Order: sequence, then structure tokens, then C-alpha cells
Amino acid sequence: MIVLIICILIAGLLPYIAKIPVAVAMRRAGGYDNHHPREQQNRLVGMGKRAVAAHYNFFEAFPFFAAGVIVYMLIRGLVDGISAGSLTAAVHPQDLSMWIVQVSSILFLVLRLAYLAAYLGDLATLRSLIWSLAYIMAIVPYAAAILLLL
Repeated sequence: MIVLIICILIAGLLPYIAKIPVAVAMRRAGGYDNHHPREQQNRLVGMGKRAVAAHYNFFEAFPFFAAGVIVYMLIRGLVDGISAGSLTAAVHPQDLSMWIVQVSSILFLVLRLAYLAAYLGDLATLRSLIWSLAYIMAIVPYAAAILLLL
């Protein structure tokens, strides 16, 4: 389950990685206004404005993804007969549901980074496709948890 915990950690850090292009755009727009950064962000145009939108979208996507992975880990722990508070259960490599959730979580992260690149590059259709694929990857842990309960 360590892969899943690391994926949640990275996903939680992605909004701050997405903030870097925002800070660059703000600096280029007359310097970073640390007294009123949101007002300055509202005045950005072009790539800067898209960077702000992407930054906010990372905050919006994180809770749904993280909750799904945590729900899966808890259900997995209950089904395996371990305490719901213990996340150190031995995981066998042949366990298909764990492998699928780990792969989908890693793909979620990769797709979210691709989403940022597409947003900054003003590739609207590609960005929407990538967003959809990442959202599907965020649904996978929920589906896997439900299947474990059946």
C-alpha cells in the first residue's frame, strides 16, 4: 500500500507544482504582488490565466482522488481481515485489485501532469480528454473497493 500512500502525497503536492507557472506569470506581469496575489492573478491573461485555472483545478481534483484511494485501502484492510487502522498488511504481487488501483493511481498522476502541460499550451480539446481520463483513473479505486465488498 506504500505506492498508494505515495500517490496521495504526490497528488497533494501537485497544486503547488501547478502554482509555479502562476508565480512566473505574476512575476512577468510586474512582479509578484504578495500583498494581493489573488487580485493580481485575476488580472492575468493568456498563459497566466490558464495557469491559474489549472492551479485551482488541481485543488478540485485532489479530494476525490485521495478519498477513493483511502476508501480502497480501508476496505482492502477490512476484507483482508486486518485492522482498518493498519496500512502495513503484506500485499501479494499477484493481487489484481491492488495492482489495478496502483496503476490507476500512477496514471492519475501522470495524466494530471499532462493536463497541466495541455492547459498551459492552450490545447483545449486535448486538455479535456486528459482531464476525462484522469477522472476515470480516480474512479477506479472506488470501483475496486465496491468489488471487494461483493
